Amino acid sequence: MRRIYTLLALFFLLLGLHAQSLMFKHLEVSDGLSNNSVRCIYKDSEGLMWFGTLAGLNCYDGYTFKVFTHQENNPNSLPDNYIENIVEQPDGMFWIKTAKGYVLFDKAKEVFQSDLTPFMTSLGSKGNPGNVFVDSAGNVWIYVVGEGCYRYNRQKEIGYVSCQKYNFPPSDVSDMAECKDGILLLYDTGLLVCIDRDKMNVKWIKKEVQQGSPQVRIDFSLFVDREDCIWIYGIEGVWAYDLRTGKWNEEVTARWKNRSDFVHTITQDARGRIWMGKDYSGIDILEKSTWKIRSVVADKDTDRGLSHNTVYTLYTDRDGIVWAGTYKKGISYYGESIFKFDIDYVGDVTSIEAEGEDRAWLGTNDNGVLLWNFSLRRVEKHFELGEAPVSHS
Repeated sequence: MRRIYTLLALFFLLLGLHAQSLMFKHLEVSDGLSNNSVRCIYKDSEGLMWFGTLAGLNCYDGYTFKVFTHQENNPNSLPDNYIENIVEQPDGMFWIKTAKGYVLFDKAKEVFQSDLTPFMTSLGSKGNPGNVFVDSAGNVWIYVVGEGCYRYNRQKEIGYVSCQKYNFPPSDVSDMAECKDGILLLYDTGLLVCIDRDKMNVKWIKKEVQQGSPQVRIDFSLFVDREDCIWIYGIEGVWAYDLRTGKWNEEVTARWKNRSDFVHTITQDARGRIWMGKDYSGIDILEKSTWKIRSVVADKDTDRGLSHNTVYTLYTDRDGIVWAGTYKKGISYYGESIFKFDIDYVGDVTSIEAEGEDRAWLGTNDNGVLLWNFSLRRVEKHFELGEAPVSHS
């Protein structure tokens, strides 16, 4: 019982300490991850975490990993183990981008469909997906080089925007995103195009990021924050366009111009801060209200810091956990409360009630109620709202 009371006393102390430093937990090969180089992260509709690595697709349920890799003589396996992107459709099917292109993944059957010709033909396309994006309404947008952008949904309604009609570059779209105005296409020339979701026509075009000649190809990326600020980033710099004011943020552009380091990835946390994962110097966290930046770097003297300074991907899940995929040290993840009780990833713990000498009931914001055993460091029972308890013994 004394141990539980000690934990209750530490509850408020840890909250105060947490405000002073960012503490991370980690997942690596030793935990079951297939490879420590992580290129993409996604949380699906059922709450499972998916990690794309250089050596396969990983599914994590909070306790264990399930790994999917290419298997010789199995046409239903991944065609390649290099995973670049993960997107889920409203029907539960996944688009997985590999080094050999996109495949459709049926999670229930654990089957990968590599031959997309029948599906693309049903859309009216003769090509292959270059980029896939699912918007907030559940529409799936597929860009095909040399053709244009296709849109479809559960009602099998198909829309199309032609490249030739609008004289778009005959090249690939580096990234796609969504803003209040519509769907954004960012070409590898730096050209930014906004498509009206319903009318399927071009709403506006921005050429400010385009680097010199339209023939120059650069791998740009795109992120839209909750305030409808459009972030464009890549090896050439960072640009921020505020849709509310219709202006580019010159301070952001100047800060990142002609720097040796560059941004691989951007996300926004639950507090509205912008996280930028860089090539060799960790993460910059930007407070938008003051435009002040806080740097987070790996520290070999602690096991609660960022694990590696090359951050390939950042992802904020719907529960507010920020996940960082690194080049050589797997995954670091951060949440406001994951270190409150030295508990593994079980959710956002908001309350605790003693149960005997070595157990406590944990109430969470996002994962129901759990009975935690402090001696064994594991969940013994787990209640979701309206459900019977699940035993983990």
